[in-house]
Amino acid sequence: MLSLSAAFFIINNYTAKQQFISTNPSLRDSLEALIAFQKERQNKDSTLFAFNPNTANRETLLALGFYPKLADRLIKYREKVTLKSPDDLKKIYGIDDAFVEKLSPFMIFEYQINTSKPIQNNFVSHSNSANTLKIDLNTAQEEELMLLKGIGVALSKRIVNYRQKLGGFFDPSQLLEVWGIDSSLLSKNDSIIFLDIKKINKITINTAEWKDLVKHPYIDNKTASLIINYRMHHGDYHSIEDLYKIKALKASDIEKIEPYIDFKQSTEI
Repeated sequence: MLSLSAAFFIINNYTAKQQFISTNPSLRDSLEALIAFQKERQNKDSTLFAFNPNTANRETLLALGFYPKLADRLIKYREKVTLKSPDDLKKIYGIDDAFVEKLSPFMIFEYQINTSKPIQNNFVSHSNSANTLKIDLNTAQEEELMLLKGIGVALSKRIVNYRQKLGGFFDPSQLLEVWGIDSSLLSKNDSIIFLDIKKINKITINTAEWKDLVKHPYIDNKTASLIINYRMHHGDYHSIEDLYKIKALKASDIEKIEPYIDFKQSTEI
């Protein structure tokens, strides 16, 4: 029996493809089912997000609604061609124009990234659809952050740099710790940003050295020394409660570092 992939090869390379399909009922049914699946996947409502068509990986494309073979086709196509606008995606076989139009407000291209001009946040929001821009502060790259209101090249770089030092954000208000961001700017983007706290990189407190601890913005030299000294005298930490036993540590400081501490035992590592 002729495989579906072989049939696609024949259909793409012979002008009599319609006749071929009509004389193979089972193939016709399979093709119709596949086309229906593709259109359903591409047109379904989903939470979209900013992405660069030239750099987005397969997982990102699938999350945006691309079906697997089309995602692979796009990745292969851009190995030879740099996409410069949404219209370039329409040149790729199998990509529906309506699907491109749906994604176009979320596409970011190199010419936008490499200029100081902010990218226009012109996404379309439908009241009966989940088609709204959402940006995860813990995974967004610089070009994605530039879709936020009032965020340009410099601020997007600062956000990414600070996020790397922290290990990730656990509260949107932490953006206020980035120089150049105030409460007004944060308020403007409140409905756009969200946080996946599972993406936070934590410090394994029972094995971390002093130099590892002081790299974190919330841990100064004194705090790092107190943590190390207590561990040397009392053994592994088992929970946040053990940190509160260090009388020289302020409760407010412990609360700040708690989301970044992993209490995995040294014997488990």
